[in-house]
Amino acid sequence: MPAFITGHCFLRSKLYNILMKKNYSFAAIIALSVLILPVFVEAITFPNPLQFDTIEELIEVITNFIFVIGIALVPIMVILAGYNFITAGGDPKKITTAKNILLYTFIGVIILISAKAVVSIAKGVLGG
Repeated sequence: MPAFITGHCFLRSKLYNILMKKNYSFAAIIALSVLILPVFVEAITFPNPLQFDTIEELIEVITNFIFVIGIALVPIMVILAGYNFITAGGDPKKITTAKNILLYTFIGVIILISAKAVVSIAKGVLGG
């Protein structure tokens, strides 16, 4: 017989023996833990590490953070594209790379602004 089956049966029989025998010490430990544990849990309080009261505030802070980081990256990417244009020296591959950097940067700006607009519209519609 495979080991996992015998192990499972062994565990099952042990559990059965503990539960079915009139093992009052086991029952007493369970009963006491059920009765005493809520007292200890109620006594322990943790401050809110996020310092936000609602999930809406948390989402707003996260979206604002992503927006600021994205907008801060735009001039860096434009400067990088300009550098690639200047140093291309007629190499079509570098010019294509610079054009793609500019294209994807502006697509990213459009996505950032659209996301911010959608959040503002949703907030206005939902009464936030």
